[in-house]
Amino acid sequence: MSVSFAGPADGASVAAVLARFDRSSSEKLLLSFAAEIVRLSREQADLAARLLAVEQLQAVADRLLPASGGEAAAEELPQTVQIEACHAMPDGTGFYPLEFDQAGMASRWTGPGAGFSLGFFVDRRYGGKFKLSFSRFAANVPASFMRCLHDGKAAEFTVHDLRNGYELSGILPPRRDPGATLLTFVCPATASPAQLGQGTDTRQLGLCFQRLAAWSTPAPVAPKVAAPAAVEAQALAAEAARPTRKARQAA
Repeated sequence: MSVSFAGPADGASVAAVLARFDRSSSEKLLLSFAAEIVRLSREQADLAARLLAVEQLQAVADRLLPASGGEAAAEELPQTVQIEACHAMPDGTGFYPLEFDQAGMASRWTGPGAGFSLGFFVDRRYGGKFKLSFSRFAANVPASFMRCLHDGKAAEFTVHDLRNGYELSGILPPRRDPGATLLTFVCPATASPAQLGQGTDTRQLGLCFQRLAAWSTPAPVAPKVAAPAAVEAQALAAEAARPTRKARQAA
């Protein structure tokens, strides 16, 4: 079965590569070769995903950048965004055509590459959060091997196993630029149903996408500061309420 992998890269010096080969037996040496091939495949997929993120960010910015700029544009950006599988997906973003399951639920498989991207506008002056929902992977791979980038940079995220799929949630850091946000995701592996013995479909599939939601972090609430006159009035009231020396002696 042919499966392509994606993931983080290791050191690439000649000494580091040779040190990873186990020469204690021919079988272990062969396994070392296989592990090195997988590592290189992961590194290549990661670089391809970063390139895809840069290209898609430029494309999204060219297509969606608001006409007005500066601080006013940032204030006009939406606080919440939701992209459903049934929404139109631009060409080259890593999605196959829309499908429906037996219950009528809409979804899209990602592929043929390991990476796919979603661009949108959301107010990020104080940061934000996002949540990717998908039902399953095509290949039998761990969800913890997912990768995620925001605007071409590694994003903080967690993946949760749900009863009916997965939920990947992450953080969008604060940004004053009112331009487009681009999220790029990299699947741990792609595989075709034909390779897995599940039919004649030869498409390389990643994950079954359902929706992406993103929302802004609320603006911080400034602490209330009493006006000088109010502070002086409070001090006078406290002083008036304090017992005099004569009253204390009488007590």
